[in-house]
Amino acid sequence: MKFEFIRFADLPSTNDEAKKYASEGGALPALIMSERQSSGKGRLGRSFYSNDNTGLYMTLVFKSPEKESVFLRLTSLAAVCAAESIRELFGLKVEVKWVNDIYLYSKKAGGILAESFFVEDERFIALGFGINLYTDFPDELKDIAISLFGSYTDSYTLNTQRNALANRIAEKFFEALEKDDLTPYVEKYRKLSCVIGNEITFFENGVAYDAYAYDIDNLGHLYVRLPDGKER
Repeated sequence: MKFEFIRFADLPSTNDEAKKYASEGGALPALIMSERQSSGKGRLGRSFYSNDNTGLYMTLVFKSPEKESVFLRLTSLAAVCAAESIRELFGLKVEVKWVNDIYLYSKKAGGILAESFFVEDERFIALGFGINLYTDFPDELKDIAISLFGSYTDSYTLNTQRNALANRIAEKFFEALEKDDLTPYVEKYRKLSCVIGNEITFFENGVAYDAYAYDIDNLGHLYVRLPDGKER
C-alpha cells in the first residue's frame, strides 16, 4: 500500500498533526514524522520524553478498519511491526511489554499510542510511535529507559537510521492492514512478549496487584493469575 510521507523539523505532537492533516482532507494513508517533538503523549495522559532530535517520532494516520476485530488489534499489530523492524534493520532483540511498549534489556526503548477520532461521521486512526535512538535521559529516567544506539551520533547517521526505520514500520503495518486478517500477528505478538511467563504488578483503580502473566488472547487481552488462584 502506498502512503504519503510528510516530514517536519519540529512539532508539539505528531498525533495531533496527523489528526489535523486528516481533518483537512489530506491524502491517506500517511506517515507524519518530526525531527523534534515538544509535547509527546503516552497512554493514560502520560507524557513521552522526546528529547531534541534524538529519536523517531512519527504517526501513521489512516481510515479506521471497518472490522471490529481488526480495529481492536491495531496496537498489537503496531508493536509487532516496530519490534520486527528494529530486529531486522539493526539486529537488536527488542521485545514487547504489554500492551504498547518496546523494551530492550528490560528498559523502555519506545512506546505506541493509538487514538481514534472522527471527521464528520467517518472514523480515523492516529497511530503514534516514539522510539529512542540516541536519547540522553535525565537521571530519574536512566534506570527505566534506554536508547537503541547510545547517546550521540552524527546527523547523517541519525537521519539514515530514522528514515529507514520509519519506512520499514509503515510498510509492514500497511501491508498487514491490506490483508484484513491480523490473526498471524497475534502469535507474533505473543512470541515477542517479555511479559508472558513472568511475575508482574498491575494496577486497577489505583490499587497494585501481584500476578503471574500466563497468556495473551487473540484480541490482545492479557490473562493473569493472582496469588489466590483467581484468574483475570
